[in-house]
Amino acid sequence: QACVEEGEHERAVRYYHAATNILRHYGHMASFQPIHDEAVEIISRLKRKLHNIVADDTTSLQTLGESVGLLLDLAVAEDELLTRYTRRATELVAVAIKEGLAEDKQPGPGAPVEEMEAY
Repeated sequence: QACVEEGEHERAVRYYHAATNILRHYGHMASFQPIHDEAVEIISRLKRKLHNIVADDTTSLQTLGESVGLLLDLAVAEDELLTRYTRRATELVAVAIKEGLAEDKQPGPGAPVEEMEAY
């Protein structure tokens, strides 16, 4: 839970997978059931948080990719997730290209006056 609260999502997923393997092995013991239930609840909250990050229009391309990767590691429904990811990533790349082209057209600080006047 601390990993989720601190934004260490990748670590939370790693710990969840490790804990799940242990809990599966000892699942027949009643004392492990509350631990399993808590782990499932924590990961459910993390999935919601990651889905919100993916849906957020202000999310960076890097964070978007990381969030989608973690959701895929958690075995969420791929079709809708990948469709949203592809749409959003395409938008972000298009913006980055436009911004890069705009920067290329800007004269540099040491550009000759004639070159700067052309802009």
